[in-house]
Amino acid sequence: METFLLSRVFRNFVFPLVGILFRVFVKRNQDPPPWKRKHFDVGLEVMCDALLMFVGLTCEKAVEWTKTMRALQSAIDPVVKAQLMIDSSVLMNKLAWAGFSIFAIFFSLDVVAMFKHDLGTVAGGNPTVDGATEGSPTILWGIAVPVLAGFVALAWVASYFSNS
Repeated sequence: METFLLSRVFRNFVFPLVGILFRVFVKRNQDPPPWKRKHFDVGLEVMCDALLMFVGLTCEKAVEWTKTMRALQSAIDPVVKAQLMIDSSVLMNKLAWAGFSIFAIFFSLDVVAMFKHDLGTVAGGNPTVDGATEGSPTILWGIAVPVLAGFVALAWVASYFSNS
C-alpha cells in the first residue's frame, strides 16, 4: 500500500481525481436528485483547494527552514554545519519556487474564472440541444476546462510536495 501511495500514478492521477470526485459528491449531497450539470461544476473550488493547500504546505516548509537556520547558528561541528547549509539551501530554493507556483495557480484560477464567467453558462430562454437550461454550466467552458485546471492544480501540489 505504501508503494502505491508514493507512486507517480497516485500523486499525479488518483489524488487529483479523488479530490474532484469528493467535491462532486459533496455538491451532489447539497442538492438532492436528480443529477444536474451544476453538480459537476467544481473546477474553481478544486483550484482554490489546491491553492490553499500549496500555501499551507509552503508555510510548513518555511517553518522547517527557520528551524534549520536556528540549528545552523548553534552548530559547532563543521560537518553538521555543512549539512545544515545544504539543507537550508535546498529549502530556500523550494520556497522560492513555491512562491512562483502559488502565483501561477492564482493567475490560472483568475484566467479560468474569467473564461468561465464569459463562456461557461448557457444564455437564452430555450434549452440547448444537449439539454442545458438557462444559467446552467456549458460542458466545455463551464465544466470541462475548470475541472481539468483543478485536476492539474491538485496534481501540481501533490507532485511538488511529494519530492520534499
